[in-house]
Amino acid sequence: SLAAFASFGAQAADTQPAEIAIPVLVLHEGSVSSLQNTLPSGKDAIQAPLIQVQLTGDFEADKDKIAEALAALNEKPVRAVYLSSATAADRSQDSAALQNRVLSLSAFAEALRQYYAHAEPSADQRPRLVIAAPGGAPVTLASRDKDVSGSSVNSGLWAFARVLQNEYDFLDIRSLDFTGPKAGAGSQLAAAISLLGDTSGNREWLLDGRNGILSEIRAVPGPVAQSLRKTTGFKAATIRQRVSSQVGSIAWEQSDIPQ
Repeated sequence: SLAAFASFGAQAADTQPAEIAIPVLVLHEGSVSSLQNTLPSGKDAIQAPLIQVQLTGDFEADKDKIAEALAALNEKPVRAVYLSSATAADRSQDSAALQNRVLSLSAFAEALRQYYAHAEPSADQRPRLVIAAPGGAPVTLASRDKDVSGSSVNSGLWAFARVLQNEYDFLDIRSLDFTGPKAGAGSQLAAAISLLGDTSGNREWLLDGRNGILSEIRAVPGPVAQSLRKTTGFKAATIRQRVSSQVGSIAWEQSDIPQ
């Protein structure tokens, strides 16, 4: 089994993104007005222009909406945030919710594939997506508040993001989990936008709402003793798809810790 935890690369989550002039596509399931009401204001206000895209889980309909939003960028680099709300107390609909969100992310990836059909992007032109998935990371309980549990929907979405990254290698995906207070949709969006400027090799992150620290998540063989949760002595790991289009060929591999 794998136990993942956040203990490296701590940095302030309130750092302003370097590309604030570039519009950000905000993919979400809620109403536009509800999200607008949760956005931070004052000195914490989001500076990037936001293009909201309300998704439903209908693959074709979502793909058409996303394609329209991509066209509205007028050839600017694609920067997107997908907001996946926390699991509701009633978990009877978790399976349907996860299926809808997987279809929405798949629609985004396919719309991108068509958008870049004639020229694969490179360098700063590569599209970037941050998936804000509270409760999704496979972190140890010590990394969460005592009364905060994981999310069955977002943990499934977290795993799917790894598959999506391997299937669509022209797209840079980051997954972001949250713990502590100040983890509402507006704060999640602000933190995710700050992560759009990340150019490190790490793809999974945890934001501590108590102190604003953004930490990398690394996977190591588990269970892990408390005394080892701060170590820097082990290698990092990466997930790799060894055969194209075959999910069964996905495997973990040891890699060097990103510098």
